[in-house]
Amino acid sequence: MTLELMRMNAQLKKRPRCWVMRRFLLYALIGLTCGGVSADEGEGAADTAQPDVLLPEQREWLEGLDRPLVLAYDPRWFPEEPMDDPAAYVGLETDYVALLQQKLKIKFDPLGAGSWEEVQVAERAGKIDVHAAMRSDVSAQAKWLLTEPYLQIPVVLLTLDTLKGSLTLDKMQSMRMASGHKYAISDFIRSTYPQMNLVPIKTDLDGLLDLSVGDVDILVIDLATATYHIEKNNITNLKIAGRVGPAYEFSMASRKDMPILRDILQRGLDSITEEEQRLLRDKWLRLEQVPFYRTRIFWTWVSVVAAVTMGLFVLILVWNKLLKRQVALTTQELTVELSERKRAEAKLEEAHAQLEKRVAERTHELAAANMQLGREVAERRQAEQEVLRISSAERKRIGRDLHDSLGQELAGISCLGESLSRRLESDHHKDSTSASRISSLINEAIAHAKFIVRGLMPVEIVEEGLSHALRSLAVETSEVSSMNCLFECAEPSPVHDNDVATNLYRIAQEAIANAIKHGGGDSIKVSLLVEDLAGELRIEDNGSGLPATDDTAGMGLRTMRYRGEMCGGSLSIESVPGAGTKVCCSFVDHAPVAG
Repeated sequence: MTLELMRMNAQLKKRPRCWVMRRFLLYALIGLTCGGVSADEGEGAADTAQPDVLLPEQREWLEGLDRPLVLAYDPRWFPEEPMDDPAAYVGLETDYVALLQQKLKIKFDPLGAGSWEEVQVAERAGKIDVHAAMRSDVSAQAKWLLTEPYLQIPVVLLTLDTLKGSLTLDKMQSMRMASGHKYAISDFIRSTYPQMNLVPIKTDLDGLLDLSVGDVDILVIDLATATYHIEKNNITNLKIAGRVGPAYEFSMASRKDMPILRDILQRGLDSITEEEQRLLRDKWLRLEQVPFYRTRIFWTWVSVVAAVTMGLFVLILVWNKLLKRQVALTTQELTVELSERKRAEAKLEEAHAQLEKRVAERTHELAAANMQLGREVAERRQAEQEVLRISSAERKRIGRDLHDSLGQELAGISCLGESLSRRLESDHHKDSTSASRISSLINEAIAHAKFIVRGLMPVEIVEEGLSHALRSLAVETSEVSSMNCLFECAEPSPVHDNDVATNLYRIAQEAIANAIKHGGGDSIKVSLLVEDLAGELRIEDNGSGLPATDDTAGMGLRTMRYRGEMCGGSLSIESVPGAGTKVCCSFVDHAPVAG
């Protein structure tokens, strides 16, 4: 491969003396080939003298056709944009088809499609008998009968001829590589060398022009297309730096319902000699350019440029004097403007420094105010917690006083009243009924006092603790309101810290009161769960939820949240309009102290 690359690059640099004669003979051969395809009867008689490459049954099959065979070209592979006229097609495969028609003594009817989409439409309609060139893959083999590959087009790497050294993989990773519109090689590069920096281009000609002016560093292109565009556009500063990927191999494809047609095409391709194939390859698979300094257009432009240069030289001399004067005036104006700009920048810097100083002072003041506000908020929270603590302690003191003093005194008075009632009744005194009534009223007062004490000290006085107090609260709520209040608790669920139990009870009281006042439902459920000195109290109702103007920020709910914090947890309130309200309070209990 190295020797072939050296040969191709040598063709880029110089032009052999026999080039004109060789090209003349090549075109003469192609012209005779194309002319032989459309030969008249006299020429046809001459062709019959040549040995037939087909078997008798194959020739008989061709002669028995009632229509010409339709042949389709792939418009995507032509260097020129194909037109509706089949004669406008130019490419290596068209020359092969012309030579094949001469060998087989037949005339194909070109499809004349202007795009690959039109070819596919005709293919689906069953209007195509032969494809001039088709790559062999699973899709093609499923729909067509393919000959042996007759056309191999190498894919080369083109670079500027000023590039020094050989191309290595590491060196190519840092270069911009453009890939032509032949999608197969692009997919091959992306899958085999994903680290390459591929630059998309619209057409192969755009890629060659971008490469020649340095917009890209490497162009991946098939050799036939590169040869055509380089010669036509006289691009002289490119060279072949290597090959990449497998060469494009093409076969002729025939319809599956005509298996004999595939054999006919194969025999025609096999009859093409090595010399004929070499002449076609030399026409389409080479990179020879006319040196730019030998072209007429080059010397025309040299003359024009020389004349323009002389005129410009004179103009420059005159213009130079005018520019010197203008430059002096402009320099003076710029000096004055620069001085003014420096003064303005100095004032701006001074103002910026003052602004930064004021911002720093204001930031310091805001930080101090923020710290003061934080202290005030902490002190306020501490004061509110102290109020709750004092309120709870005062409730306990009043409860103990009522229980220990007033309760016992009322109990004593009740005993005395019952004793007096019995004595009066034994003496048949008329006031015995009044004494009995007094005793009953005192007993009712004792019961009422116990109810008050239970409200003031809901947990500590009762032996069963928080569970019993919440159950009693649920029963009393059901009795005094129209709502059914239910208490659920997995037994046993003790809460040892009396302060925690009292705060939880007050939270339940406030939540039940809010449900009765705002909920409008018919049921309340109170749940208590305690596990490993931690638990959760939950109060749920099926009412309409808190109103839009609730007192969430008021004293009631705010006190509930403080009590939740005093229980070592937090309190959350979920209220959905029409779906009720749920109050959840997590808490932390404390183990009882021994003794």
